[in-house]
Amino acid sequence: MNNNAQVVINDPSKMGVFDLEKLHGFKTILQILIFAGVCASLAMELPQTKPLKISSVYLHEQGHAIAAFLTNGKVTGLKINAENESGETASLEGNITFVDFAGYIFQCLVGAFALASSYRQKSGLRFCVLLGFLTLGSVVAFLGKSPDIPTVQCGILIVMGCVGTGFLCWSRPLWHIGSMVLRVIGSFWSSYTIYDIFHDCFGSQISDAHALATHLGMFPWMYGMIFLSIGILATVFAAYRSALPEPQPQPVMRRTRIAVQPRM
Repeated sequence: MNNNAQVVINDPSKMGVFDLEKLHGFKTILQILIFAGVCASLAMELPQTKPLKISSVYLHEQGHAIAAFLTNGKVTGLKINAENESGETASLEGNITFVDFAGYIFQCLVGAFALASSYRQKSGLRFCVLLGFLTLGSVVAFLGKSPDIPTVQCGILIVMGCVGTGFLCWSRPLWHIGSMVLRVIGSFWSSYTIYDIFHDCFGSQISDAHALATHLGMFPWMYGMIFLSIGILATVFAAYRSALPEPQPQPVMRRTRIAVQPRM
């Protein structure tokens, strides 16, 4: 009779939240430099960053549209204004509070997931596929309702970006390039969302925070603080996740016990 015992080596990638001793030094420095570059580009308002800003605005409006759809609402239009980097989503019925909350939440979560998925090949590929299908669905669904050319172009741009980055993530030799693309885009989207929340909620008279204050009461800055807290926490956790070493397949050691038969 054979008794088999299996011993599995623990995966070092499965660690506790914010285990700073396990961070990859090069990735940590790289992420700090990327965030510094993103903040500098936002401060100087470089025109080269406009496509990323417009795509982030599209994600914001897409969040409103998805929330309206999930609450049995009807989306009548989605429009992006590329000149002043703003957008609007028109919807009927649905849960208006949930719809107002969904814009900034979806915008910051997409940026955080893009950044967090840069540390692992499968995660990066899944993110690209999911975002690509969501955006493609929004483009097809609202094409007839929102014939605005910049809006359609922006949606197609995101889909094409997901296809290209997804291919880089799928190809093992090109995965490190795909990881860098996700890291840069995720860092920019996350940082721009925080900037967008601060600018809209504290420096503007028209924002989701002002709409929530009208419907639910309280002051707009209170809702702005909620959005800022969620955006900052999501960005910090995503940056931490992106600095982890990529998990490697772990060998499995098997030990077999053989019962010795007594001699006759």
